[in-house]
Amino acid sequence: MVNGKHGDDPVRDLLAGREHSYPPDIAELIVELADLNPHLFSTMFNHLNELTWDWQGGHHLPEARTLLKGLIERPGDAAVRARLIREYRVAIGKSENPSW
Repeated sequence: MVNGKHGDDPVRDLLAGREHSYPPDIAELIVELADLNPHLFSTMFNHLNELTWDWQGGHHLPEARTLLKGLIERPGDAAVRARLIREYRVAIGKSENPSW
């Protein structure tokens, strides 16, 4: 359960400037996306948070880079956002549709 303590939410740890274990380029992309639109970022990562744990362990990094770069390029386009997330989930074998 996320309770605001260091280590319980890797994205929040990263954005708060605390230690994290994301690869450097993934961390940079996450921060860049968060800086573009903090409210939208919060909404997206509430739904993607379980996937970001994989990135810390080095899993699905090429797919994560494609997803994050696409979200950065078109952060306000809901249709593109849904398509990118759907493609990411299919690519990693978690094909459920995003609920947002």
